Amino acid sequence: MKISFFLSLVLFSTLSAAEITLLPYVGTTINDRSNAKSLKNATGYFGLYASYIEEQNQFDFAYSYSKTLYKSRNVLSDFDQQDFTAKYTQRLKDTFFSIGLHSIHNTENDVYTDLGSGYIGFIGFKEINQYNNKNISYGIDTYYSLYTQAHGETSRSNTIAIAIAQFSPYYIYSIDLSPNMRNDFTLRANAISAAQYTKISYLSAEVINTTYFNNTYLILHYLGGKMRSGITNEGFTVYNNKDLYSGIYNISLGYCEVNKLTYDVSYALSTFREFNPDTLVLLPKGISSTILGSVRYQF
Repeated sequence: MKISFFLSLVLFSTLSAAEITLLPYVGTTINDRSNAKSLKNATGYFGLYASYIEEQNQFDFAYSYSKTLYKSRNVLSDFDQQDFTAKYTQRLKDTFFSIGLHSIHNTENDVYTDLGSGYIGFIGFKEINQYNNKNISYGIDTYYSLYTQAHGETSRSNTIAIAIAQFSPYYIYSIDLSPNMRNDFTLRANAISAAQYTKISYLSAEVINTTYFNNTYLILHYLGGKMRSGITNEGFTVYNNKDLYSGIYNISLGYCEVNKLTYDVSYALSTFREFNPDTLVLLPKGISSTILGSVRYQF
């Protein structure tokens, strides 16, 4: 599994004085133990997210590095990947506009390249309506991915350009349950279209519930349906492969100290069918688990 970023990043809701955020993270994904269900053994990764907020503007930057190891190296070789991400968001009263870009580079074997290196552009819109102790938000994120030296699903004899479009509308209901407790509930749909795939369209849905209590927070996140080569987490999580995901369960727990230092740990369990870049088929459904730790500091 090649995931460039796997963090629960919350878009700013108020803007005032300048603020800088730094968030280093490290994690690993362990794939299904069955050789029939997964050729990959594990993926380790680390990265750094940084943001700068001033008045009506937010600038986000992220770098991630990952290394994927195969169980057998007779045919498929281990590879590295780097992802550079930049995103800009502007607020006009209660309306947010964002634009961003991923630049992904990996070292997959040319003969067995899945999607390989590529670029992803994305734009977003969000509207917030405030009512006393609650907020209702809605918006849409759109993505366009282009992998120019990828292999299709029918032949490894030559590379092709694979273009993927994704539209992700969402709805968020936030309410203050008490002076020390708030809850955010999010519904999101992901519609993906990939003209170069054997099956062109994929549809998935996400349900996210975030509860804040004093200095702690708990995030429960579920994705169901069918997702292939998708993007989640407001553009910061990229599944740049041909694996077919049918379920992702994620739980995150965080604690914030008074000096704006936040600790976060998350665990995700995914059900998916891994794409074999050698035989060009989807393997039987398997399971992978991901654990991630991060520290965020704001100043």
